[in-house]
Amino acid sequence: MRPGVMAVVLAILCAGAGPVAAQPPEAASVEYDRFKNRSSVWLDPQWLSWPPNPTTPEASAGGLKLGATFACPGQTLWFPSEVWLVFWYRGKDWRYLREGSRSLTFMVGEQRIPVKVSSHDGEVLTEGREVEVMESMHAKVPVATFLKLFESEAVGQLGWVEFGIGLNDTASVFRQFAQYVRTLPPAPVAGRPRK
Repeated sequence: MRPGVMAVVLAILCAGAGPVAAQPPEAASVEYDRFKNRSSVWLDPQWLSWPPNPTTPEASAGGLKLGATFACPGQTLWFPSEVWLVFWYRGKDWRYLREGSRSLTFMVGEQRIPVKVSSHDGEVLTEGREVEVMESMHAKVPVATFLKLFESEAVGQLGWVEFGIGLNDTASVFRQFAQYVRTLPPAPVAGRPRK
């Protein structure tokens, strides 16, 4: 999180019409865009693991990271109805360029949760003679699904790469972010005064 962002966000929330939620975890940031009149919350991308204790984070889950984001209109943060899951991959070859390679399914216990990947973006990176690709994929899920995935020992599969969400050192980061989202007040219903 950038220095001073938290102080500005808390000042905005305290001055706004809504209640103040708990402070976001260290791996998350909150920003207000005054031009769009929108507040956004971002969970920094975290290494996904498979197996549960890989030798290096980069080797785990084929170099795949997962972050999350949601936005609220105005300056006050409200409990979201949906959350975007954002996957990042960086490697030597295109892995998720073909649409068939972007199928996404999670499992919580025996429950299978298929999720549609709604967008894919990529770019070629060059550093000296080294050439790599960076890909990102976005999937929108209802907040109940997001909470189930981030608060459990969910496993998933993106294309042919299997990964775990709550199975390694980043599990606490995902859980802290889910707990933070739970602290946000419900959004006001149109036509009803705020309490």
